[in-house]
Amino acid sequence: MKRNFITFCSFVVTLVLLCNIAFASSIKPEMVQYSANSEIQKQFSSINEIKEFVKSKKDVNIVVLDNSGKPVSEVLSDGISIDYEYTDDVLSEIKSSTGHTRKYTYINDDVKIDDFNNEILIESKTFLKNNQDKASIETSNTSSQQTSSNQTLMAAAATEAYNVKGVYMNNLISDSDFKYQSLTASQIQSFLTTKNSCLKDNIMVYIQASYDSSPVWAGYNINPAQCISQYATQYSINPKLILVTLQKEKSLISTTSASPMNSSLVWAMGAGCYGYDPKTWDYSMSGFDNQILYGTKAYKTNFDNLSSTTYPYKVNINDGRTITYSGVTYKNYIYVENKATHVLYKYTPYTIDPALYDNNKTIGGGNYLFYQVFKGYWSSWT
Repeated sequence: MKRNFITFCSFVVTLVLLCNIAFASSIKPEMVQYSANSEIQKQFSSINEIKEFVKSKKDVNIVVLDNSGKPVSEVLSDGISIDYEYTDDVLSEIKSSTGHTRKYTYINDDVKIDDFNNEILIESKTFLKNNQDKASIETSNTSSQQTSSNQTLMAAAATEAYNVKGVYMNNLISDSDFKYQSLTASQIQSFLTTKNSCLKDNIMVYIQASYDSSPVWAGYNINPAQCISQYATQYSINPKLILVTLQKEKSLISTTSASPMNSSLVWAMGAGCYGYDPKTWDYSMSGFDNQILYGTKAYKTNFDNLSSTTYPYKVNINDGRTITYSGVTYKNYIYVENKATHVLYKYTPYTIDPALYDNNKTIGGGNYLFYQVFKGYWSSWT
């Protein structure tokens, strides 16, 4: 009888493992197949055990998802961890082992975001949905008007330069450089290793079926360099462009330190988590491999969709705001000079980030940050 019971328990455990692996396969992006690492194909008793494992091993990242694909925890190879908490299936808190915490409070359709450092409140903001909707409508109407008048403004646009701290923002990357295959997978790996990025190490994916269950290996792992190279080749996007985006969006290249306001493997390229409200985020795009897939695909799709656009072309930016600081005016529109630069403003519709100005009177962020990151790494896109 005892033997039958043990056999039954083994069967149940095996069934749970198979179900979790089958679920993981269903959320993996198309065409991503990575080999298993036998050394860590194991079931951990808890997320805390995963954290201790990564801290001692120091050459692997582990992401834990729940059964719906939402991130539960991510542990980077430098030992820094980020935990996600949900209330009624909606994100309520992101907590980092560095002492940073971000808390979300939902008041009707509005969202209040409080940022803490070691339990001390450092910033609090409330985002009003009605104001956001109004801004979206106004931007949409302006876009319609600008399209009809774009041709008549082209001559004037050719001389209307937009500069941020000496950077010419109208033409940030050429169309040919946008598609140039500048790096191989091995060169990407060498770059990540040189920068001591957490992305130099593989990402292992685990599934936690419920809050108190043991995380189970999902059946696949990810080599970031191979993943970047694969989708760069598939969608004809410059790998350097992807690497710059990873740094611009989540600081995943040049830093090994993570906080909820900074690094995140599961939202690496910012795809699907647009805006301030987590209720609007698309969790089918979360996960590092998904992020590279959907972020790179967005670059490709937007580029192809602009084939009939004539340049220079007027683009509304910076949430419709014009900001004047130290005698310099940063307008709420820009005339882009080619498709590639136009795509960058579709992906990130900012020359600078108004939030940085609002918080500490800093001019930065947006596509200015994109250019600064690029120049910090290379002198050429080729």
